[in-house]
Amino acid sequence: MDPTVNPLALDLLAQHGGEGVVYLCYTGSGSPLYVWMADSNPPPNPAVLAARAVAQMQLRAPQIGIVPEASPGSVGVVGLPVWMWAADPGPSVTGPNTKSVSERGYTVTATAKLDRLEWSMGDGKSVTCRTAGTPYTDAAGLTDSPDCGYRYEQQGHRTVQVTAYWSVRWSGIGQTGTMAFDFSRTAEISIGEVQVINR
Repeated sequence: MDPTVNPLALDLLAQHGGEGVVYLCYTGSGSPLYVWMADSNPPPNPAVLAARAVAQMQLRAPQIGIVPEASPGSVGVVGLPVWMWAADPGPSVTGPNTKSVSERGYTVTATAKLDRLEWSMGDGKSVTCRTAGTPYTDAAGLTDSPDCGYRYEQQGHRTVQVTAYWSVRWSGIGQTGTMAFDFSRTAEISIGEVQVINR
């Protein structure tokens, strides 16, 4: 920038003996900030560094954990509990995940958090889970999942889709920002119906 435009910039430049360059930057709140640099090589774009940090996180949708299982011969029953969960929890799947990227002495840090998992159950209905879900064990019997479950009302083959919604906050080089991402995965399950025969 031309330091003659603003007295604050002139003053900042004078504090450094009239050498260097003064840049006008904006914080995440939109407030102006004058930054002095020793040379005319501008700092890297912090949003670009943030995107590189997110790429290192390898964020993705979870492998689907579900009962009834998504495997041949496994059949659930209408009206019985269905449990859903992230079968491969970890920083890239269930968060949180923090990465930093540096360039020419400047650093931007990004932190990603899993906001929610939305499960489309294949029958026109969906379930929103704020946790990664609880893996089913035989000890649970016919009880409902404590945090991520469902019950089908009709039989049929269902394509279950889970979508992971991520929110990312980043900061560095005098700026802050946010990004949002979503990733999906599907699995096929079968739901049957118990037939009662009267004699």
